[in-house]
Amino acid sequence: MDVVIPTEADLSLAISKLSKIGYTYEGERGIDGRHAFTQPSRLPAHHLYVCAAANPELGRHIAFRDCLRANPDVAKTYGLLKKRLADRFGSDREGYSNAKTAFIAEVLSKRSRNS
Repeated sequence: MDVVIPTEADLSLAISKLSKIGYTYEGERGIDGRHAFTQPSRLPAHHLYVCAAANPELGRHIAFRDCLRANPDVAKTYGLLKKRLADRFGSDREGYSNAKTAFIAEVLSKRSRNS
């Protein structure tokens, strides 16, 4: 899940507001301009990121989302992959995320070749 802020200068306000509802800021975790947060324990597991509107990583997230919306079979395959990886990696968020990378890159690569 992405929270979009106007510019990187708005990050401190986003961190403050998210912390008030229980999110914990984890830094960029290796991707410039994509700021990761851990959800409060009362919520279902999810990944939350804050990105400035012009950030290339946000653009990649939106492109991938659009691919999934336009291709139900790809979306189904991705959903099944996520379930398998969640079972395999449990609470290892980094391992889970890294294991999805090749699939996402392949989908985005096919999209750019077909554009």
